[in-house]
Amino acid sequence: MIDFEYLLLDLNRSSEDFILTTNKLIDNVFALDRKHKAKDIMNIINVVISRFRDMNPHEQTEFMRWFKQIMLPRVPESNIDKILENIEKGDDEIVLKYGWDIAFDNERKEGRKEGRKEGKKENQIEIAENCLKNGLTVDMIAKITNLPIEEVMEIKTRLNL
Repeated sequence: MIDFEYLLLDLNRSSEDFILTTNKLIDNVFALDRKHKAKDIMNIINVVISRFRDMNPHEQTEFMRWFKQIMLPRVPESNIDKILENIEKGDDEIVLKYGWDIAFDNERKEGRKEGRKEGKKENQIEIAENCLKNGLTVDMIAKITNLPIEEVMEIKTRLNL
């Protein structure tokens, strides 16, 4: 009978220092895979890229494969080859110039876009509520707010009108 043992590692509760105690492939992947704030991930990426040169060739190949699949979708496609080339050279400064700032800018833009969309929706609902309170018909309110009739009906029900 085989007796397996395992070690449970909660990455989000472990410190970066603990995770990066050795320069093994798994340590670097774990460090990058944690939940990070945008400003913190830049520091971790710098640390891991600077350690890349000291990994053995097999780990370098596996790291590049993982990095390309997991991390690079956040970077504009036109910069992927340049980033990978510069990681292999160990030129971490150029890596950052080619994509990470752009990627985080894109994330911020997406967040702003979502915020505007949510604000517009809230405004439409507020207008629908005011129109209902002033006796306008559901059809008229749907046309004014561009909300589906069903949603205007739900608002009317919620307001007990």
